[in-house]
Amino acid sequence: MGAGYLNKYIESNTYDIKAINFSAYGASFVHLDERDTPVTPLYNYLKPYPTKTEEQFYAAYGTKEDIAIATASPALGNLNSGLQLYSLKYDKAKLFDKTASSLHFPQYLSYLVSGQKYSDITSIGCHTALWDYSNNGYHEWVLKEGIDKKLPPVFSSEQALDIVYNGKTLKCGIGLHDSSAAFIPYIQNVNEPFLLISTGTWCISRMLLTKSRLPRRSWKKTVFAI
Repeated sequence: MGAGYLNKYIESNTYDIKAINFSAYGASFVHLDERDTPVTPLYNYLKPYPTKTEEQFYAAYGTKEDIAIATASPALGNLNSGLQLYSLKYDKAKLFDKTASSLHFPQYLSYLVSGQKYSDITSIGCHTALWDYSNNGYHEWVLKEGIDKKLPPVFSSEQALDIVYNGKTLKCGIGLHDSSAAFIPYIQNVNEPFLLISTGTWCISRMLLTKSRLPRRSWKKTVFAI
């Protein structure tokens, strides 16, 4: 949403905008320098991941299956957005060093309006290979590589920021991963077991699981495709 488009509705006599939030795909980062200027273009997550870098990563931190089970992230190359940061560190070191903060795309859109930088669990937890669900925190590899230092603090998706935009007081969300945004209303309002089929860029089937971890055999059956 461009600033002019947003201003049109905020200044409208037809609508009384009270809150705003953003939904976008969560598999891409915007890397900002110390002046909050983008360091790189928004990389296309469908580009092939560097083979040598991938081999180096799994040699250091475990098999693809180990990482997948810990982070709920089947090995998908650049679709594992955490690995984009890993590649930036080893394949484009000067750009990595220049990066002061990295925001997933939904959080960057929010930042453009709020001026505040945060991370969000729906983006961090979306096949990024960043989040260790057993420990409810960043995976060991993220800490060892210093990737966590590039990521702004996590802000609760259940809360909103109080901002003033063009003289108007608004509630501003920090952005949501698009498929998670589709899933959340059903989690909050449906008490019976259900399967949500979410279509768009991807066709994804989602269901609310128990707190127990999936057995290894289940990950071998995981299908993630366009």
